[in-house]
Amino acid sequence: LPKEKLLELAVVALIPFAQFISAIAEVSAEEMAQGLREVFTKIIGKPEES
Repeated sequence: LPKEKLLELAVVALIPFAQFISAIAEVSAEEMAQGLREVFTKIIGKPEES
């Protein structure tokens, strides 16, 4: 799989987890998803989009 597709699948898979965490942490699911996306971007090594 291309890195972009892998990143997309990882983020999609983690949406319910992000919603669960956001309910506990009282941050929005959007903020949580963005944080997860940044983490996976670092792990996978996809260059940041400007």
